[in-house]
Amino acid sequence: MPCIPCLDAMGLSDQQRHEMPVELMPKTVGDLLDGGVSDTRCEQGHEEKFAINLPLFEIMFEASSLAILDSYQREAVLGLTTSIECFREFYVCEVLRRLSVDTDTYAEARKGFKLAERQMGAFLACHALVMKKAFDTRPLDRFAKLRNDVAHEGRIPTRDEAIDYGRVALAELHGLLLGLFPSPYEFTSTSDIFRAHMTAASRVAGVLGGRKATSLGMMPTMIGFGAPSTWGQGTFDGRLKVLAKHRQSFYPVGGEQ
Repeated sequence: MPCIPCLDAMGLSDQQRHEMPVELMPKTVGDLLDGGVSDTRCEQGHEEKFAINLPLFEIMFEASSLAILDSYQREAVLGLTTSIECFREFYVCEVLRRLSVDTDTYAEARKGFKLAERQMGAFLACHALVMKKAFDTRPLDRFAKLRNDVAHEGRIPTRDEAIDYGRVALAELHGLLLGLFPSPYEFTSTSDIFRAHMTAASRVAGVLGGRKATSLGMMPTMIGFGAPSTWGQGTFDGRLKVLAKHRQSFYPVGGEQ
């Protein structure tokens, strides 16, 4: 993550910060924790509680892509499946938000989304409601056996199988996102329902589990939620190459800067 105090000390304008090459940007490093707020420290000793303003499904997809690069193909397939399931919950709750469902009703309804069959049924119904057509499950359905064998039989998939799954998953998620948000700027929302699908960062640096964020930020990812210039564009293979090129800048191994 960029170290905000270091950037402030450099006296750069917003445009200069935006144009700074990734490899030259001062960084703060820490482990991503459940809830989205991480304790980080930079080379100059600045300590922060950094919150990543990204939805959970995007973080899961990023972790799965890193697993592919590190040859952990089983973890990649499991992570991609989790990302898809998290997205389906996000989709349903975004539709509820648009229907002006109050937060108490939303919270009660969300309890049922934890069961895969109910989650899928709710997603299919909401997709038909918004898009006025049935969702085509066939592209992802062809990976059902792969998912089940990996999850329940201990099968270790090949790299090609994991990448093929990633290609289809990214294409499906991009298509669904563009259906909900033709423009990335439409994704901005202040509703409680919407924030429930973001990490702690989206709670406007509030307290979550006693952890108060001091810095808030986004980062480029495989899905590209935080990058308006690449909204809904790019292939899985192309984005994986970019991730491999910049991974040490964004995900230093062992916390090294």
